[in-house]
Formats: sequence, C-alpha cells, structure tokens
Amino acid sequence: MLKFLSQSTRVMAADSKFQANVYAALVVLIALGQFACASGSGGSAGSDTVSGGVHTAMNVANTMIGVLVLIPRTRAIAALLSAVILILSMTANYTFYGVPYFLKLLPFDGSIFLVSVIVAVHYAADIRNTFKNN
Repeated sequence: MLKFLSQSTRVMAADSKFQANVYAALVVLIALGQFACASGSGGSAGSDTVSGGVHTAMNVANTMIGVLVLIPRTRAIAALLSAVILILSMTANYTFYGVPYFLKLLPFDGSIFLVSVIVAVHYAADIRNTFKNN
C-alpha cells in the first residue's frame, strides 16, 4: 500500500523537471500552510463564538490535508480539500470574528488558497485515478 501511494501519477510523469520542482515547492507550501492553520486555529480575541470542538475538528482536518498533499497519489484531492477548507476558514473568519480579523488573515489564507487551486487544477486529471493501480 505504501509503495502504491508513493508512486508517481500520470501527470507527475508527464511533467518536465522544472515543472516537477515548481509543483514540489508549491506542495510543500500548501503543507506548511495547512500545518500553520492547524497550529493557529482559535478565536481572535476575547470570547469565542465558535466551540472548541469545531476548532479541534478543523485542526485535525488541516493536519490531515497537510500530510495527504505530500503523498503523490493523494496530492490532487488534498489540494482540492485545502482550497475548500480555506474557503470555509475565510468565511468563518468573516462571519464569526468580523472584518478586521478577516482582513488580518486574508493575505495568508488567500495566498495558500491560490496555491491550492493552482496545484489542484494542475493535478486534476489524477483525481479519478487516485486509488486505481495504473
């Protein structure tokens, strides 16, 4: 199973060396961003309107996505999940914590979101073959 997950995908095999290096760097950036999200999740200040259980669930999800994006076979799905969880995070930041907190985190959240979309689009053709032995 571990060998299967670590195999290159069709898109990875078709990438030039330069593309492979660029996307490897972007993948590491996504993973680091997800780990940073997991370590920094919590209320902005004062009383928190979101329960601790929601923060814990988001921290677990961010950590899992950060690990899955580093695995070649699950990279496409993880990048897509990264974009989705960042949209949810930005929406929650705006809704529950207000515009100042949303704007404070927008450069970080927005940049990791854009990188996640770029990686997800690049590897989109691999999604349907994620669990197939090609």
